Amino acid sequence: MMAASNDKTTSISKEPRVVVLSQNYSTGLSILRSLGEAGYTVDLVAGVKKKGRSIIASSSRFVHRAEEVLLAGDSASSAPKIWEAVKQLSEDAPAPVLLFPADDYMVTVLECCMEASSSRFVLPGVKQGSYTLPALMNKDLQVQLAADAGLAVAGSWIVHLADPAPLEGIPYPCFVKPRCSVGGSKEEMAICRDQAALEETLAALARTDANRDVLVQEYLEIDQEYDVGGVCTREEVLLPGVIRKIRVAAHERGVTMAGEMLPASVLGDSGDKVKRLLQQTGYIGMFDLEIFDVGGQLYFNEINFRPGGPNFVYYRCGMNLPAAAAEALLSGSAYNGNKEVLSVDKTFVYEKVAWEDQIYGHMSRQERKSIIREADITLLHDANDPAPGKHFDRRIRLSAVKHWLRRDHQS
Repeated sequence: MMAASNDKTTSISKEPRVVVLSQNYSTGLSILRSLGEAGYTVDLVAGVKKKGRSIIASSSRFVHRAEEVLLAGDSASSAPKIWEAVKQLSEDAPAPVLLFPADDYMVTVLECCMEASSSRFVLPGVKQGSYTLPALMNKDLQVQLAADAGLAVAGSWIVHLADPAPLEGIPYPCFVKPRCSVGGSKEEMAICRDQAALEETLAALARTDANRDVLVQEYLEIDQEYDVGGVCTREEVLLPGVIRKIRVAAHERGVTMAGEMLPASVLGDSGDKVKRLLQQTGYIGMFDLEIFDVGGQLYFNEINFRPGGPNFVYYRCGMNLPAAAAEALLSGSAYNGNKEVLSVDKTFVYEKVAWEDQIYGHMSRQERKSIIREADITLLHDANDPAPGKHFDRRIRLSAVKHWLRRDHQS
């Protein structure tokens, strides 16, 4: 574990202290920028595979102090190191300290460690008597809750990899994905055109880890994808806007590369159904939900009970989701802040995703430059906080050169 004390001189002073926990520097950076702009003192615990990898997020002027934790193995084995970093950053802070996980990995880490915590810490979670957060991360339960709320859902089947039979009644093509977002990766998602392809996919997944379930779903011909970010408070569900995905990554499958902010009204009556779904869960905190338009019918896909990757777009369009979540978690009173984005039809680009698609041969240099240049909003480059963007530029160019040299050498 490496401590990096920034101790930057800024105007941030609001209590309580907030500790952002992030394995993905982009999502973590968006959260700490939003909270910093709202006046909170923000510390960062960054989980990394190699020392120095947290510099893009930790160089933000809004980071008070940062701890970099080297990850090894699964979340259970790394959790004690991450929890120790949280305690070190929090030891001089008055209670309560708000813990803000930025990704599924850090949500799981906090779930592992919560029995060791006390009333000193506050973090996103579920109301007493509701579902547990690990249970809500199962995609099959999400589908059932969505159907109960009146949303259209694809047909779904749970398959245990150690004993995948029977595979009867599944239509083709079908789509295979991990049952829980923490238990798998986007690389394990697959479209299967017939039963032979499905059996081959399940066998390959079983070779990685047979002691788990996967979800097999009816394949939908998607006309448009929407990303719905928001906040669950104790009293209501805030749906301030909807992101229309303009382009998704080819290299990092399914990740949003570019999109456009739209008003929440584009969901029609499905917006009320989404709120009903989330109210069933008892969850309090930020969420990220996917909706598919299939022939004019809106289908539920999945919920992530943590911030979505494009969450900074909401801040740039006038709605500070992390600050609203912080208030919801810390205050016993109803939320009285802004509940809608103030700007719509703004486009954005996630520069890292665009660069990686160019590096790995999915788009040209000219196309990548055009996508970034034409966007109204960038997720990493921000004139009010320039250091992370500068570090990103240096690192991504170095990564590109290393990859191209390695490719040329192998050829």
